[in-house]
Amino acid sequence: MNKTLKTPGNIISQSIKEYQPLFLYRPKDKDYWDNKRNEGLPQCFLKEKGELIPWEGENILKVYDNVTLNIKDDSFKSKFKKMRVAKRAPNKWRLFFTTERIVATIPYGKTQKIGDIVDLFTTTVKRQSHKNQYVVGHFPHSMLAGIVLRLKEGKNTCEHIAFVYKNKLKDRIVNYTLYFFNYGSQKQSEEFCLKFKNSACKLQLKLLKLTTELSLLSKSEISRIRSKITENLDKKEFETREDREKFKNIIIKTLYVGGIPLPIFPRITSKYP
Repeated sequence: MNKTLKTPGNIISQSIKEYQPLFLYRPKDKDYWDNKRNEGLPQCFLKEKGELIPWEGENILKVYDNVTLNIKDDSFKSKFKKMRVAKRAPNKWRLFFTTERIVATIPYGKTQKIGDIVDLFTTTVKRQSHKNQYVVGHFPHSMLAGIVLRLKEGKNTCEHIAFVYKNKLKDRIVNYTLYFFNYGSQKQSEEFCLKFKNSACKLQLKLLKLTTELSLLSKSEISRIRSKITENLDKKEFETREDREKFKNIIIKTLYVGGIPLPIFPRITSKYP
């Protein structure tokens, strides 16, 4: 193992530093990613066909194919804040829902009209040959702040579920919203969201111990976050409000989780078992 990554604290700090919500996974970078995995860094690792390689002890709960997803930075300064959410959203994503994160992968060739999400890349995306390359969205449950269910009046279906994630970049909080369209019926959606909220809350309470040990947040921040997560874990109902959109009523149902604004994972190693 790399000498600079011997302790759990160093591994977690390096993982936070290198975290990307969206990136391009390329075959030519295989050696680079293999080295990261051997070092024990809990980055997002894929097989050649875009399949998720789970971490040791991580369980993949559900895999969804041909999902319509859109990923947007909806922080205050985002130039895309007022853009239509579903604009050119690719609908060939494969979504992996696990005990610790959501990972979405899509062949680059299916994203020729990728819409808003290109803005989240940290490197320039050039139109060239992208054979066997995948666009990857990686969202750990540690950063999950809330889940929003959006329902159209008169239909027993969920139009979309929005997962809102908080990420602390330097001195400011950036919000990423992952929109998951066409999930299923209202009952299915609500049951799924409640289970997801509860598991994320429990995970975040465990992860707060790591933030304390590694001094990642101030004591007052940790205390405030713990109080919010505990409060949200006890809630059994959605907060509901109605909104008007093009002469139709839209029902917005919200579940709050908490949101540790750092991509923290409850492990020392991410090596493939």
